[in-house]
Amino acid sequence: MRKLHLMLAMLFGILFVVLGVTGSGLVFRSEIQQLSLPMLDEDYIDSQQLSLASIEAKLAGDFDSLRVKSVVLPLNPQGFYHFSVSYLDDDMQTASNLLVDPTNASYVYAENYQSTFDTVVYRIHSSFLYTNRGTWAVGLVGIGTLFLTIFGVCLWWKTRIRVKKSALIPVTKSMPQIISSLHKTTGIILFPILILVIVTGIMLVFRPWLISPFETQTRAFDLPNDVRTSECIVSPTLDDYVRQAEYQFLGALVTYIKIPKSKHRPVQVTLWQEGEVNSALGLTKVYLDSKCALPVSRINGLDLTLSATLTEVIVALHNGSYFSVAGRLGYVFVGVLCLGFGMSGLLLWWLRRRKTRYKIS
Repeated sequence: MRKLHLMLAMLFGILFVVLGVTGSGLVFRSEIQQLSLPMLDEDYIDSQQLSLASIEAKLAGDFDSLRVKSVVLPLNPQGFYHFSVSYLDDDMQTASNLLVDPTNASYVYAENYQSTFDTVVYRIHSSFLYTNRGTWAVGLVGIGTLFLTIFGVCLWWKTRIRVKKSALIPVTKSMPQIISSLHKTTGIILFPILILVIVTGIMLVFRPWLISPFETQTRAFDLPNDVRTSECIVSPTLDDYVRQAEYQFLGALVTYIKIPKSKHRPVQVTLWQEGEVNSALGLTKVYLDSKCALPVSRINGLDLTLSATLTEVIVALHNGSYFSVAGRLGYVFVGVLCLGFGMSGLLLWWLRRRKTRYKIS
């Protein structure tokens, strides 16, 4: 078993460290992304924010044949609105993403504010800078690391050393013994969270086979005609969609509006409610008739079954957002410890190899 453990360490050890370090950098990914985006001045409270309809009208004056495809509303009150739009540029249909100041409708192109750090680190962590093949490679490294971790614990268990005793570092012993003790102690301490992160990562990579079969199609709760208390709004604006959605879930925050290309399809408004599984935008949805903003159906993010939120739960467990800020900081600490764990393992291998060569000579 020791030889198999060593072989797995040589095959997946370095890549495991890469995934651990880059993963720790992505725990606070949303906060890092926010740092690269423009923000309102500190006196934004004294400024009056424009309505979404006013912002859309101002943008329509700058872009020919403007069509708003979606709007992301910031959870941070100092944030900019994120408009996804299409328009005509030299008689060609063009799509772009705009960061819009809610106080004066001035805008900048979102592409100019992408975080290079976030882009590079995420590509390394998710695919080793490759595309589909890289994602599969990450999954295979995860499987190999899973066996590496399990075999390491089995080797520790064979020594019949108790957990409390194994945590004691023999400072009076030689340097290899101290490094070995640190390596074993770190491995035992990290074992539960490593298994959690590795397994959830593998499930995300192989989602079509490991998650999708257990998911159920989330069906929106259709509202019968006799409980639709809202009146039809002729030529509704973005603000009308927001008000109608918030009326369905009082206290929820609208985070995303998706405008369909066809008027025959409903407008999707996503909201976030306190108590939902942590998600980027929220899991609560309201579908509104695009012609008059009447609510057609809705999904309560608090009442979804586990099968419907399985992916969200696994993502939240994998990146630490399922826990509080303290838990996410713990994830960062574990990612950094992976570097020390890999270095101590490599040093132990080198010391043992040198000792073996010395005995032979």
